[in-house]
Amino acid sequence: MNPTPIALALCLLALPDTPPPGSGLAPDHAFFGPATPSEVPNPNTPQACAARRARVASEIGTGVLAIAAGGDVEGRFQADALFHWLTGVSTPDTVLLLEIAEGAITRERLYLPERDPGFERWNGARPAPGADSEARFGIAETAPLGQWRDDLGVLLEEEDRPYVHGELIQDHLIELAGEGDRLQRPASRLLRKVAAVRELPEQAAIHAAVDMTQQALAEAFRVVRPGNWEFQAEAAIEGGYRSRGAFGPSFPSIVGSGPNSCYLHYRSNERQFQAGDLVVMDVGARYANYCADVTRTIPVSGTFTERQREVYDAVWAASIASAATLKPGSSMNEAHRTAKAVLDERGFGSYFIHSVGHGLGLYVHDDPGGRKALEPGMVVTIEPGVYIADEELGVRIENDWLITEDGAVCLSDELPSDPDALLAFLAEVRGE
Repeated sequence: MNPTPIALALCLLALPDTPPPGSGLAPDHAFFGPATPSEVPNPNTPQACAARRARVASEIGTGVLAIAAGGDVEGRFQADALFHWLTGVSTPDTVLLLEIAEGAITRERLYLPERDPGFERWNGARPAPGADSEARFGIAETAPLGQWRDDLGVLLEEEDRPYVHGELIQDHLIELAGEGDRLQRPASRLLRKVAAVRELPEQAAIHAAVDMTQQALAEAFRVVRPGNWEFQAEAAIEGGYRSRGAFGPSFPSIVGSGPNSCYLHYRSNERQFQAGDLVVMDVGARYANYCADVTRTIPVSGTFTERQREVYDAVWAASIASAATLKPGSSMNEAHRTAKAVLDERGFGSYFIHSVGHGLGLYVHDDPGGRKALEPGMVVTIEPGVYIADEELGVRIENDWLITEDGAVCLSDELPSDPDALLAFLAEVRGE
């Protein structure tokens, strides 16, 4: 159902401009720590990026890596996460070429657009080839953007299957190959594998993205009332990201109420909240090119029905049990089996229709996954869910976990997911 202009005006008037007295709304709530960019170390310093390129070279052994930042798009540009992880550069269409022999980089070249005063007059300054950019990014050599195709062509005379990441380069090589069989080797899997163990500043950036997400969700909690709309909660969440310095959402925000709580990737966010609904909010901020992914399920009326509480308790138990398996050497498969066993025991196993979680980092679905052994420094999600479409009853709980030397630490525990603590917090932020 889409809102009429009159209904929309009325529901906007019903939404208070400020929290009710005593609501303790984040970010001032005692649950929440600071999540401001000035307090988060830069995860993509020239030194960190140089060390990553060296690690990738060691993994490749001998060969060529060609990777692109991605093309210009409407709105604010964000470089491909793996390119940015290797370079710290956020300029559209930029290309990096690495020549590698015996596990070491023998030559690295970053291709940048040449200086264009007319462009910069309208769009702002951007890095150009030369000593300033080489010093700024810690790259040994820079060159004009138009040169990368010729330089890669020279390398292809000896290395006809380079590691490649980015449509700009992939399309060029396909064009060169014509109808022939010369194909590049996709680099994404290799790069994600190397990047999966997050350095300390990367862990801090992910935690900041998670904190921004929790605080924005807390602000959305007071919007979730009978008569308001899913899109109002979405606006509170995504506005909360930007107000705290995040780039924006790491994926399209999911705010699904009533029947929409049963759709895993529901994204239209157009339904009006009804008394008695459950609302699944699966959302995440992106900060410094690192992702968060947090889900909370709350009752529009402020309390669960007996049936809703039964289902929520089952999902909560599965969440706790599966998270308890997280430690070095375990796997997401083990966590999934554990969650499934809990939900089977409680009679809801057939309504659990997706994996219990995934890796999290540069992408919202990242390494590690499946049978991959967990290692300290990896970040994963745990998100069991039950979806009973006939009852318009969906529940999902998702938290983000950092693997440590002796277990795992929850990064998203400041926004309660324990059912009793959740209801108490919901009442507090809504001034009830």
